[in-house]
Amino acid sequence: MNEQSKLQIIARKIGAVLFGVVIANVITAAIGEGAGYIYPKEEEMWLFGFWGNHHVLRVIASIIGTAFGGFVTGCIVKSRGRVWGVASALPTSIFWVVVASLAFNYKGPLFLPLTIGQWIVVTIIVVTSPVVGCFFGKYGQDFRDENSEVFDGRKGTLLGIKWYHWFWLIFVIDWVAAFATYSAYQGIWI
Repeated sequence: MNEQSKLQIIARKIGAVLFGVVIANVITAAIGEGAGYIYPKEEEMWLFGFWGNHHVLRVIASIIGTAFGGFVTGCIVKSRGRVWGVASALPTSIFWVVVASLAFNYKGPLFLPLTIGQWIVVTIIVVTSPVVGCFFGKYGQDFRDENSEVFDGRKGTLLGIKWYHWFWLIFVIDWVAAFATYSAYQGIWI
């Protein structure tokens, strides 16, 4: 294996992690957007990733986003899906550790003391994100192995889709996830 192919493999894996992080954030933000349609007055007060008193919804959204990000990362990397799935979940954990440390150390108009519910959200997300990323990274790798003809059959694609289609497909994913969240809440209320 020459030096250029090693660099291509490393670049592919780093790109997979970055793409997994993007997908995780798009899905989590879309779920928050859908919840914002349900709670329009409360949405104005949502700061730094906290969704008011909707702690369970925030944890579920983060887990769903991390699961999709880990799965996508595992599909792209082809090997060691667990390790790369954890790598795609680490930015989520790091974000929440930073938010918690800022809230703990800095008191001011932007950072109010965290409630018990918010501390629970931070703790659950920090602990579960790497675990979920690990599990779904391996699942994504196994899924790719079982369906290699789809992923490897077309050169120059990302998950079997031409790379340039992802520019508009991200908006569709965002819209579908927001609509699904809104619909699920409406179904629960009915």
